[in-house]
Amino acid sequence: MRKTAMLNTSDVDLAWRRAKYDARERGFVTHPFLIDLIEVDRPAWLRNLEAGLKRAIRPGAALPCFVPKPNFMLRPRCVLAKQDEVIYNALVGACMPEIWKGLRPSQGDPDVAYQLLPPEKRSKQWVLRGTAVWRQFREKSIALLTPSVSCVVTTDITGFYENIDIQRLLSDIRALAVRSGSADSRAPCPP
Repeated sequence: MRKTAMLNTSDVDLAWRRAKYDARERGFVTHPFLIDLIEVDRPAWLRNLEAGLKRAIRPGAALPCFVPKPNFMLRPRCVLAKQDEVIYNALVGACMPEIWKGLRPSQGDPDVAYQLLPPEKRSKQWVLRGTAVWRQFREKSIALLTPSVSCVVTTDITGFYENIDIQRLLSDIRALAVRSGSADSRAPCPP
C-alpha cells in the first residue's frame, strides 16, 4: 500500500500563495473570479483541500490549450485545476530543500536567469526575478566577451517544456536524494 503525502497547513497555505502569485504573474488562462471566490473563505477551501489529501485525492487531467505568440504562432500549454496546482506546488515545495542542495552550486554561476530562492525563505516566488537578475546576467555575459571571442550566438530553445524527458527528470530528482516516503509530518516527495 502506498503512503499518502501529508502536508501541514502552512505548506498548503504557501502552495496557495504561490499558485495565486503565478496566476497573476505568469498565468495565461485564468478564470476571472476564481481566486477572488477562493479568497472569500480561503481557510475553508484549504481545509477541504487538506482533507482531500488525507483521502488520497487524485488529480484531474490537465487541459491542453494554445497560447498566441508573435508572428501568428501558438505555444502549447496545459491548464491544471486550481486545487491540483496547489497540491503540485505543495509537493514541489516539500522537495525543495533537497532540490536546492543539489542546484545551489550552479545558482548565479552559470545559471543567472533562473535562480531558485532558498527554501527557508518560504516566499510566494520560486525564482529570483527583476532588474537585478537581468543586470547580473548582462554583467556576466559582458565579462565573458574577451578579445579572443570572435562571435556570439543568441538562441531560443523552441518547445523546451513540452519536450522534457519525464523519466530523466525523475532520475535527476532521485539523484538529489529526495525522499520517496517518510513517517514524519512533512510531505514526502513523490517516488
